[in-house]
Amino acid sequence: MKGFHVVIGCLMGASFFISCGQEAAEKGENKTEESQSDTWEPNMYEASELVLIMRQMHADLTLVKEDVAQGKIPGPMPEKYKEMHTAMATNPQEIDQIFHAIADKWMGEYQVMTEADTSNVKLKFNALITTCVDCHQNYCLGPIPKIEKLYIK
Repeated sequence: MKGFHVVIGCLMGASFFISCGQEAAEKGENKTEESQSDTWEPNMYEASELVLIMRQMHADLTLVKEDVAQGKIPGPMPEKYKEMHTAMATNPQEIDQIFHAIADKWMGEYQVMTEADTSNVKLKFNALITTCVDCHQNYCLGPIPKIEKLYIK
C-alpha cells in the first residue's frame, strides 16, 4: 500500500510540472507576440462625460465652500453644469426623468445660493450640497462620503 501512495504522489508531482511547463511555454509565446508590438496600451477605466462634469463640480464647490465659509456670496453657476442633462453617463439607461428633475432642482438651488445674503448663504450652500447627496442616493452611492465633506458646519 505504501508503494501505491508513492506512485500516486509521483504522478501528481509530474502532472504539476508538466502543467506549469505548458503555462510557461504559452506565456513565452504571448511575450513574443507582445514584444513585436511597438506600443503597449493598458486597459484603463475612462470616465464618462457626466463623471467628468461631476468631478469638476466637486472641485469648484470646494472653492465655493471656502468663499461661503467666509461669508462671501458666490458668482453665477458655470454654464458647463447645464451639460448634466446631455452628458453621456456611465450607465446611460439609468438617466431618467427623476435624474433630470433633481439636476434642475440643483441648478435652482445654485441660483438661490447666489442670490442669498451673507446671513443665510451658508444655509443655502448646505441646501445645494443636500441636493447633490439626494441625487447620489438614487444614482451613484460611491461619492456620497466625499460630497458630505462639502457641508459647512
